[in-house]
Amino acid sequence: MYASLAVKPQSLSARYRRRLAHNGSSSAFFLGAGKSEQQGNNELLTTNANLLAGHQIVSPTLKTRFFAAVDVKDRDFTMGGEDEGTNTGERVSVQLTEGRKSAIQFDIQGSYTTTHNAYNLLGRAGWPVGDMTVGPEAAITGSDHYTSTRVVVALSDWRLGSVNVTVRTGYAFGSDDAGGGDQPFFCAIGHTAILIAA
Repeated sequence: MYASLAVKPQSLSARYRRRLAHNGSSSAFFLGAGKSEQQGNNELLTTNANLLAGHQIVSPTLKTRFFAAVDVKDRDFTMGGEDEGTNTGERVSVQLTEGRKSAIQFDIQGSYTTTHNAYNLLGRAGWPVGDMTVGPEAAITGSDHYTSTRVVVALSDWRLGSVNVTVRTGYAFGSDDAGGGDQPFFCAIGHTAILIAA
């Protein structure tokens, strides 16, 4: 079993994992918590917090994860029909990763949250290039108030010392109200994790 602490810009998350069985494949139970913030014009706009529990099954080629969580969002502004204030909702999500030890890797993720019926679906493929993974990625997100589709090229697992960097660049197609409209997309995220084995 182990515990991990992940630090990203404006976010912090912690998880505990305990292996349950091992017979050519492994199974593990997760507990976790996280907090993130969104800022704009040097002002705090949104604070998100969550508590989650999940289960992971890993075979030689396929990794499957299921999560259930309680999400709390505190918004300091009104956007696209989502009022300011605090909202609490339940979230379920699943992640499938195929070809973990192959020349090409496929990843599919999906989630649904009861708050404003928010949803997220992501699919990507990646090829190893040196110490990095590069490939196309497509994502569809939305809620009762907006929709957005993103098509990008993603560079992930780029390690700079103890920091793992992910860069995405491409184009986003969104509803005009809260989806941001159609516009170029760029995102770069770095995170580091502290592993505590037991």
